[in-house]
Amino acid sequence: MAKLILPKQLMQDTTLTDEFVCPALTLGQALESLVQSYPMLKTQIFNNDSTVRNFVNIFVNDEMIDDLTMPVQENSRIQIIAAVAGG
Repeated sequence: MAKLILPKQLMQDTTLTDEFVCPALTLGQALESLVQSYPMLKTQIFNNDSTVRNFVNIFVNDEMIDDLTMPVQENSRIQIIAAVAGG
């Protein structure tokens, strides 16, 4: 099962207290599973055209990945990093 780790600012909109675990063959499938379980995250992670928002970076096993078709392994660690702005 792939493990998705979310930043605190995204996790506060969910019932998650740790990581989200799901079966997935690709990075895109893992993210889709996440937003199906927590629909409020969709607009925070994705643009209207289903591309990842500019201020969101996704790492698979500590490597930044832009390609949602990238295969993920059963023990992959997927980390979502969202930039925070403000003063």
